[in-house]
Amino acid sequence: MKSGFVSSIYGSGIGGGIGGVGGVSIGRRGFCKFAIDPFVIGEISLDVLEAEAQGKNVGEVLKELGDEDLQGFCRVKGFLGEEFGRDDLLRFAEEYVHDERVSRRDDDEFRGLDDQQKCKILHRVCCGEGSATYIDPKTGYTVFSAFAHLERGHCCGVSEDLESEKGYARSHRCRHCPYADDGTLKSKSMIQLSRNLSVVTSAREIVEEELARKREQIEGGDLSQKSTETCDDCNRTGRVTCARCNGFLYVFSPISQRCPKCDGKGTHPCVSCTGWRPKARKGWLQT
Repeated sequence: MKSGFVSSIYGSGIGGGIGGVGGVSIGRRGFCKFAIDPFVIGEISLDVLEAEAQGKNVGEVLKELGDEDLQGFCRVKGFLGEEFGRDDLLRFAEEYVHDERVSRRDDDEFRGLDDQQKCKILHRVCCGEGSATYIDPKTGYTVFSAFAHLERGHCCGVSEDLESEKGYARSHRCRHCPYADDGTLKSKSMIQLSRNLSVVTSAREIVEEELARKREQIEGGDLSQKSTETCDDCNRTGRVTCARCNGFLYVFSPISQRCPKCDGKGTHPCVSCTGWRPKARKGWLQT
């Protein structure tokens, strides 16, 4: 069982082309009416990736979602509106999917952003996809996301101080620290994210397992309909030089290690015309 939200019925499989136990697949759309279902979130993410790889309009994929599933997807990705309509949810979902795509691509659009905008997008996607860290595009340093801090369960910069009037002392504050000065959660967005940690983690695992299952198809370009025809990002080859290690196979943050983005190959499938995307960073050393 991947999450406290998952009941025994979900052991049968996942809809939308994802195989289940014994080859059985069931449609799951609509389950978000009762609780945010990580299987549905994972299924939506995979549908979006496939639509991108085939050059389809992602907005049309999102418009096909039922109200409950669209709301569940948006909540997990950070939507905070109290009173909202379907148009608000669709606008948010399209913006998030756009940012998620941009964060994977080292193209002119991403390079045209200033460093603050880049970090904002990278961190937003980290929290939505369940990544522990991202690389600061200006300094090259590894930065913990709020998701990682919440997974730890407490603030690393706050300690008990019985001699202080407040009863606590703060030694430092990380860039994306989700906690207030006293070490408690007060931000609405961070409270919502903390409640959805297990959903985000489970959805991430579902997506990564499916991408791993289809890795040979992705590597071979079988999931793409435009890699050999219209994609300029990879010059119609289906592969690009890894932007993380610049093709040198190794990275040095925080220690020397094989590049986890391209698995030490120097290149990886093009994110613009295939369904490939890098694995989520689950810890400090997986950078």
